[in-house]
Amino acid sequence: MSEDKEAIANSSQESTQEILKKILKKIHENGEGRSVYDLGNPALIAGTFDYLRLESQINDLLGKTADGRQNCGALIKLLTMQLLNVPHQMLSDTSLFMESIPSEVILGNGNGNEIKPEQACRADIAKLLDAISIFGTEELFDSLSRQVFDRLGIEPQEAQIESSVFYYSDYESEYDSSQLILNQRCGRENTELNHASDIVLVDSLSRIPIGIIKSDDSAGEKRSEFDKASSCLPELRKKFPKLQSVSRKRLPAKGSWRCCQRPEITVDSMYLEDSSRIEVLLFLMGTALLVYAATEYLARKVMKEKNLSLTGPERRVNTSPTGNFLLSYISFLDTSLVLNRCTGEWSVVNLNGEFASLLIALGHEWMKYFVETSYACMKREGRS
Repeated sequence: MSEDKEAIANSSQESTQEILKKILKKIHENGEGRSVYDLGNPALIAGTFDYLRLESQINDLLGKTADGRQNCGALIKLLTMQLLNVPHQMLSDTSLFMESIPSEVILGNGNGNEIKPEQACRADIAKLLDAISIFGTEELFDSLSRQVFDRLGIEPQEAQIESSVFYYSDYESEYDSSQLILNQRCGRENTELNHASDIVLVDSLSRIPIGIIKSDDSAGEKRSEFDKASSCLPELRKKFPKLQSVSRKRLPAKGSWRCCQRPEITVDSMYLEDSSRIEVLLFLMGTALLVYAATEYLARKVMKEKNLSLTGPERRVNTSPTGNFLLSYISFLDTSLVLNRCTGEWSVVNLNGEFASLLIALGHEWMKYFVETSYACMKREGRS
């Protein structure tokens, strides 16, 4: 094994073990007669997903190709929450992640239509990946991005290019020997590692993604990223009539990786089985970036309108937070839903005034996940 492969193996194995230990600690009783479920970032991202009405949009588009019993929109919502769950961002052990959140409400509003943890197993997720591939990743993403811009009332006029190269190598783990790691730090010249790449076009002003472009050239033809992006303009203009041009000024080379704090992320091997699965993985990363960027845009907008701020490290006041600052801030709060088994009552804990004010300013789609009454439908004894 080369030094690069060994470094990836060691770092990813350690981080995976740490992540799983923390998740397991979350979902177990804490010894005080309580059950604890994570709210924080998953609930915030769920609120954005609801506001953008992406779940119903996905179900409308994938309904004819997916297994009839699958709620594809809710499953993609779940994967998006997992990808943006700072600092435990990953696409592995999704059913375990489900056990750490009050999924009855966050994935179903308590109406009995939510997906169950057993429906987030590898086999069901694989069916979803195949359904997305059959429909077409670019076509599906274009529809979702149009929906987002419509909901936000934005008309992009100029696009900029963000691109990434992801390197990955398999490694052995006591949890799942088939897990792989994506890594962005290795040099482009390293030919020993497998790699995948993506090109994301984003709105120059909001930095919200407009579309994803396949990076592979047909028939071995080599074209610049600018040429590839420009050739997609006629198709993109069908959904954005006002989109005029692609800027030659490139944004920092992080692409869909911009929504991830760490240079590594653990993914299940099924996402990297072949080129079509890799395309779906890049679609999921792009969708996470779409929701991440919309969350950032909306938070900055309402904070400016309401003169709100968040106090970061070293007591620094932030009035226009990046998405990563916002997710880190919320993760540090550790906002949770707690069931006191002695009284049978649910409580939302670790919700400070700054974050509560932001949630109120954002609106009902977000606030509903941070009030106790939303969880009255959940069993008093908590999830077994």
